[in-house]
Amino acid sequence: MDVAPRFECMHDQLSATIDYAAVAIRLKALAVEKPRQLIETLASEMCACVLQEFNAVKVRVELRKKILPGCDHVAVALTRGRDKNPM
Repeated sequence: MDVAPRFECMHDQLSATIDYAAVAIRLKALAVEKPRQLIETLASEMCACVLQEFNAVKVRVELRKKILPGCDHVAVALTRGRDKNPM
């Protein structure tokens, strides 16, 4: 996740950045809200959640699903940012 201020401007204060524990709790809750057929859907919803609810400027979500025999996992990675010119 990217936050708006530069790290140097945060003066080592937790209140100046995103609470990663709160993000993890929220994303776990989002994941169990309803079933989804595609991990891409969940990754997209997670990106939107972090951008909207945690005031991130940019977020990258990578989800891995251990489902197929003969391979370690399948994965999707999405990067999303705030639209600087909302309509």
